[in-house]
Amino acid sequence: MSELAPYLWSYFAVGLLLTVIALFRRGQSERWRIAPICFILLFWPLFLLLTPEFIVKRYDDLPRKKKKTWQELIDASPEDFLTLTDEEKLRVELTVSDGEEGTTFFPDFADFQKVLKSFWEQDIPPQAYRSLKDARWRLSESYREAQNISYSLAEPDWYVGFSAEFVKSISRIDKNKRARVLEAITKLTDAPFTVHGDTVKPLTGNLSGLWRYRIGDDRLIYKVITSTNQIVLMSFSSRGSVYE
Repeated sequence: MSELAPYLWSYFAVGLLLTVIALFRRGQSERWRIAPICFILLFWPLFLLLTPEFIVKRYDDLPRKKKKTWQELIDASPEDFLTLTDEEKLRVELTVSDGEEGTTFFPDFADFQKVLKSFWEQDIPPQAYRSLKDARWRLSESYREAQNISYSLAEPDWYVGFSAEFVKSISRIDKNKRARVLEAITKLTDAPFTVHGDTVKPLTGNLSGLWRYRIGDDRLIYKVITSTNQIVLMSFSSRGSVYE
């Protein structure tokens, strides 16, 4: 709000000037007709400027609370979620839902090494990589030849989705972590439901369907949607850190 204050005060000054001019240059009957419009034009910036600080702070804190919720999700064990209040569970569920936005899906037989290498080394995000690959295929000689061939492709066992949150969270990891992320994705596509000690665990309760994959001090959160055979990679972060 502090960043907008100079603009709002300027708007208020202009509104005040227009109101004075309009009221004093009109007849008595016209003044009453335009008065409500003038007062709205004049005073709405003041409502914003005088909004109580605790209300402004509440909305300014939303992005930080969302990031904090993600970190709590990564750090907690399945048992920890049994102690959450209804409000806390709702906040986590909304964060999880937001985490699926902007997801780009690939069949499980896709070359994920190429997909992520293009992202890490050439700044080509997964969504753009898929579009670029499709465009090149359609412009190729092989595509024109394939138009005259009738065949069917086998459905993949799983579709692996890269959510916008996941892509953001792996954008700056080092080479060692990149290799381990690729290894984890390969294992997840082979057996997304296989519990492996403390490395791969399902979350329970209201978070049923979410899984946590431990990679050293890091956590990869993913979601399994059996109805559509989808694995959504939702986030990756080190334990105890906060997203940038």
